Amino acid sequence: VEIALLCGGRVYATSSGEEKERALKEQGVEVVLDYRKQDVGKELHAITKKRGVDVIVDCVGEATWMTSLRAAAKGGRIVTCGATSGPNPKEELRLVFWKQLSILGSTMSNDEEFRASSHVSICLDVTIGTPREVAEAISASSSGVVGLSVCRFTVKAP
Repeated sequence: VEIALLCGGRVYATSSGEEKERALKEQGVEVVLDYRKQDVGKELHAITKKRGVDVIVDCVGEATWMTSLRAAAKGGRIVTCGATSGPNPKEELRLVFWKQLSILGSTMSNDEEFRASSHVSICLDVTIGTPREVAEAISASSSGVVGLSVCRFTVKAP
């Protein structure tokens, strides 16, 4: 959240439950979508006025992959760093080439790397004015982040 806000971004997150929603809002998340009660793809489509989201970080995998592809803006980026719901998502290659998407893979840090690094909490689907800055920060990181749920994102101190 902090990285996206520093870049002038608007942060959207998905989660479940009021407690998580409050915590995300306190961190500066503009919109929290409850994936149990809302169609995240349709909501993001409406919120972004059909534009889509510039940077999506998905550590959920199979259950959220098609939503991530559909929610991405033309020229957007999707970072995948996990597969908690399964490793073999349904794919729609036409969305990848038609939208000219970049898909990046990232691993999560181990406990030692996490403790040794400075870190910030981040949950995203992020829409920002400069997606390259956030995508570069994400791809340079040693750990993974969120998909359509909440995880941690670690950025190593310079």
